[in-house]
Amino acid sequence: MRLNIEPGEEICLLLEGKEIRKSRLIQLLPNDYFAIEQTPQHIENGYLNHIVLLTYQTITAIPGRLGFEARIQAITSDSRIILHKLNDPAPCDLRTWPRIRLNLLPNIRAYCQGKESQVINISSIGAHIILYEGDEEHEIGAIVKMKFIFENGEIDIESKILRKWRDNYQRNHLALSFPDKNNINQFIY
Repeated sequence: MRLNIEPGEEICLLLEGKEIRKSRLIQLLPNDYFAIEQTPQHIENGYLNHIVLLTYQTITAIPGRLGFEARIQAITSDSRIILHKLNDPAPCDLRTWPRIRLNLLPNIRAYCQGKESQVINISSIGAHIILYEGDEEHEIGAIVKMKFIFENGEIDIESKILRKWRDNYQRNHLALSFPDKNNINQFIY
């Protein structure tokens, strides 16, 4: 199966553990080879011959996130990484922890920067919230202080804003990432 992604589109690499790097497809090459741009945090020659998981979002043929494995064949001086596709793209999910959605959530009260918020979903590595109060502008990449109050305890945790958007009702949504070392999973799983 051919990659159904066009040059310039975003592609994500899962290198080791939870290390995910975003890149862009530069060129499709013959015989299941392709080139992507070097990431800002350079992938060094020590990764040559490593097998990585790559994923990309598609809205054509099969909507959703597709993933496949590839071997790093070369890292060029002109900031390209040459990979060899090892298997066909298939639907995938990068989550390492299950997401608990609104209809299955335990009783949770949430506060972002001291203001009450609504939790839409949560996992041990992040959350999706809606801000109730104010139109305070939060920047992507900013760190916000969150407080979650559960039936059996509470936790204060600093969170990084990954995405933000407004819905059709002009409510402010935030996608948050939690630090790797936290103990929120004791309250939600």
